[in-house]
Amino acid sequence: MTIESERFNIMFILQNEQNISFEEACIEGLRIHDEFVKEMESLSICLPDFSPYQKEVENYVYHMKLMVTGCNAWYYEGGTQRYFPDGFAVTPDGQAPIPLDFEVKHISRE
Repeated sequence: MTIESERFNIMFILQNEQNISFEEACIEGLRIHDEFVKEMESLSICLPDFSPYQKEVENYVYHMKLMVTGCNAWYYEGGTQRYFPDGFAVTPDGQAPIPLDFEVKHISRE
């Protein structure tokens, strides 16, 4: 099933709270996302010693990462075009795709 009109709430929250354009909100949303991913990766490789709970903590972190990659796979395999090179964003009224002046990141699954 392809979704004709997709939106992420973060873009509209950023647009409203920071009084910025939709395109600027998309760029800021991507920046925030990338910052969180970088922080999670950094923290996960520098875990302190949790002694008797070390194995459980490592298992928890592993499954958190698995959840994120699972969500990513769900989007790629669910029919959306959002994450492909010709990905799209819709206007706030949901009427039509709008051209963006930044490149949509794409990671090949091959």
